[in-house]
Amino acid sequence: MIYDVQKANVLKRASGFLLDIILIAVLAVGFMALLSLICDYDGHYNSYKNEIESAQNTVIEKYKNERGINLGITKEEYEQLGEEEKTAFDECAKLANEDMKKILLASDTYKKESSLVLSLSLMMTSVGIFLAMLVLEFIIPVCFKNGQTIGKKVFGIAVMHTNGVRVRPLSMFVRSILGMYVFEIMVPVLIGLMMFFGTLSVLIGSIVLVAICVLQLAVFISTRNTTRSFLHDLMARTVTVDLASQMIFDSEEELLEFKKEEQNALAERSNYKEKGGFDFYNSSLNYRKGKKIVDENGKNIENEEQNAPESTSQTASENETVSKTVVLRTDEQISSESATNGDENIKK
Repeated sequence: MIYDVQKANVLKRASGFLLDIILIAVLAVGFMALLSLICDYDGHYNSYKNEIESAQNTVIEKYKNERGINLGITKEEYEQLGEEEKTAFDECAKLANEDMKKILLASDTYKKESSLVLSLSLMMTSVGIFLAMLVLEFIIPVCFKNGQTIGKKVFGIAVMHTNGVRVRPLSMFVRSILGMYVFEIMVPVLIGLMMFFGTLSVLIGSIVLVAICVLQLAVFISTRNTTRSFLHDLMARTVTVDLASQMIFDSEEELLEFKKEEQNALAERSNYKEKGGFDFYNSSLNYRKGKKIVDENGKNIENEEQNAPESTSQTASENETVSKTVVLRTDEQISSESATNGDENIKK
């Protein structure tokens, strides 16, 4: 196979995912705190809480005055009661719960504040997580250009398309926002909030959460021999790879050109095996930066071009040395002739 996907190690993926989840949680809490200040969430929650406490106190006083039973005792005080007292207490507690519901439903303030608290809780949670995911799972990977979050960057893994091409911003948006945020995060979070506020049955919510986990596990197991994908990878046609050993191409044209070169190299090697020889001059190995390395006689073209200026400079330096030697010899001859003529004049 000419090109292969170098799947990332499961331990690296798990470590990077854990780091990303921690960062997303911290950033999401920060955004939610900012939103709570803007929406005055604490004021609405305190008003909601005060209505519940007021209804509880009213019911406790009622049963204390009518039946002489104090429903506001602690758990330790309840354990110290006798069997008959516990039976009477439990009966009054059931009746008190019904009375409390009637009081709260008759209160317009409770209806308004409970609705606001639930709506604001859902809004702050969804918007806070969305902004955190947008920053850490979309903007940062697009800036890194290899689909890398901070966790993936730390552990040397990246995200690309399944065909080996660099992931595009649109695919990254589908993977991070539509896949991870909407389906894998917000659906479980909203189910948890609905179970917490009592608007969804705990049994139904638990079944849905388990079904999502089973679906994710089934997708991963079914792709363990190919891409080891989760639902968000299937939606965006992406795969998590080991960046150190994976070739990632900027475009499909670059990928096709690479495969074409590899096929040519394979063809040349097969010709060498079949013919028992290898035509290096006409092969792709005889090219460097668009120029041939050796000529038809097997001489290195680059060395000849480099040696040509060197030989020229060497010849020039030799000529200069010869000229200097001739000049020196001429000066010596003139001085010797002058000395000879002087001696002859002295003798005369």
